[in-house]
Amino acid sequence: MTRGYQDLVSRLGEAQATLHPSEVHGAVCGVACAPDRDLRADLGAALAALQEGAPAADPMLVESLMELIEPLREQLRASDFRFQLALPEDEVTVDENVLALGAWCRGFLLGLVAAGVRDFSTLSADSEEMLQDMVAIAEVQPDDEDPEEQERHLMELEEYLRVAVQTVFDELHAAPPPVH
Repeated sequence: MTRGYQDLVSRLGEAQATLHPSEVHGAVCGVACAPDRDLRADLGAALAALQEGAPAADPMLVESLMELIEPLREQLRASDFRFQLALPEDEVTVDENVLALGAWCRGFLLGLVAAGVRDFSTLSADSEEMLQDMVAIAEVQPDDEDPEEQERHLMELEEYLRVAVQTVFDELHAAPPPVH
């Protein structure tokens, strides 16, 4: 497992939360990508949405996950493309990885929406298309394809999602054009 994934497993365990770590990471990333608002409230709203009907997220879990926002933003601001999705790696089946990737996308989209990015059509055509692709990926299910072929497709999708997140972040955090 990646260090980020294992860290989320620990944080969720401490909070006795039954959420999928990849889905939570996606939500944190979605909130981190959005322009500054009340990040704590936005993250709480995203986590409550992940818990399907929970009136509010656990405040201790929200505080724990708030610690991840600025490091994620630093990774996305860096020019070395070091941002990584928190997905399981070791000792899981390809099918579990497929489901984790879909969960990550669901979380990311919920995080963006909770942070106020609700109308994707207001974004550039590239960002809008990438977010629509994420909507489709969020619904992905394992299939009967050769496991090696599935693994290759998963790696390609993960790289695509890294680019998509970077693209959305850059657009939402771009400096406004100078006024003349």
